[in-house]
Amino acid sequence: MTTRDIIVAGASMGGIETLKNLVVQLPEDLPAALFVVMHLAGNRSSILAHILDQNTALTVKQAQDGEAIRHGYIYVAPPDRHLLLREQHMQLTCGPHENRVRPAIDPLFRSAAAVYRSRVIGIVLSGALDDGTAGLASIKLCGGVTAVQDPQDAICPDMPRSASAFVQVDYCVPVAKMGAILNKLVREPAPEAPPVPKEIALETELTTRPNFGSDKMDELGRPAALACTTCGGPLWELCAEEPGRYRCRIGHAFAAQTLLADQSEAMEHALLAAIRTMGDQITVLGNLAEGSRRRGVSQSVRSYEKRIAELNTHMQQLRRFLLDIEYNNLEPESSSAVQG
Repeated sequence: MTTRDIIVAGASMGGIETLKNLVVQLPEDLPAALFVVMHLAGNRSSILAHILDQNTALTVKQAQDGEAIRHGYIYVAPPDRHLLLREQHMQLTCGPHENRVRPAIDPLFRSAAAVYRSRVIGIVLSGALDDGTAGLASIKLCGGVTAVQDPQDAICPDMPRSASAFVQVDYCVPVAKMGAILNKLVREPAPEAPPVPKEIALETELTTRPNFGSDKMDELGRPAALACTTCGGPLWELCAEEPGRYRCRIGHAFAAQTLLADQSEAMEHALLAAIRTMGDQITVLGNLAEGSRRRGVSQSVRSYEKRIAELNTHMQQLRRFLLDIEYNNLEPESSSAVQG
């Protein structure tokens, strides 16, 4: 009998406490493997596996490339590597960032759905923006069970709220009730699974083999007339995805809210650079005006001072615009991405 023995969980902001509260509920004889992705900064080591190991009877370890999958284990994605599932083993890749992070949740969920189909239980926990939504949709389409932490129970509700909005989730519960649900589900037979949709299979291959089929982008979507905010290349809108998702030929992928956040950040950097450049121009123009004043060339002085006044006006307008952007980014629906 095939059971639901593959559990994948994703978290970001607020994820450490949430994961601790989840794994402490899991019994030592859990007939399943749990795979965890939490957004981590890529330039440092992670003690997440050690933290979780102190809170569960299961064996916790950082995932290793090529390692066989075993029941009763919790595998944690290491920093700066995507964790993917293959037949009976794990794969770690240094592929392009998805949703601005590596490891990302969507690649794990998508690969689990493509390989293990109805055996998969996917869980989206506390976190910012919308990583995990598309991956959870893939699990649902491939016959798996989907769950989210109740947004009201989450330290940062964005990720579970996004997943609930775009995926017909099977369970939306506080994390304190999730352990009992998992313990029940993993002991049930997995139903017959539907075929893996072509788009999920193709995107999984693009993730697991970065050099595979970069010419196949037109099979995944349509050109979006947008630039990738990471590499500057053209983006394709993935037609089968709801909400919108985008991928470039290199492999950078974005959920819609993450792309908006990236674009806003790029715009702020560009505006700040423009303000700094205008300030430098004002300094140079002021020096030129002073030189003309010493030489008694009043017409040049007036010309330079006019340009200085215009630049000061433009700088004030840009500063007000930046303040408006920063204020709007403080709104609850506009939470910025945070490394876990």
